[in-house]
Amino acid sequence: MTGAPSAEKVDRARRSITVLLVVVATVALFTVGVAGQDPVIRWIALAVAGAAATPSLVLAKKRGNLAGWYVLTTGVMVLRLLTGK
Repeated sequence: MTGAPSAEKVDRARRSITVLLVVVATVALFTVGVAGQDPVIRWIALAVAGAAATPSLVLAKKRGNLAGWYVLTTGVMVLRLLTGK
């Protein structure tokens, strides 16, 4: 029987995809903040971070928590860019 997938399977798949996108966005934002990084790499990493963060926020059930994580991660990236470390 090939019925519709159960709500539990859909929720588990949604969470897995969201986690994957969050990890990709976080690593990309940390890549932007690396001192001495070539500007082209920084722009590509920033684009990847935006492309991963946007759908993860759409898929997330608790957007406030995830938005807070991105604010913290972006803050770390900016501090690293400003201090050069």
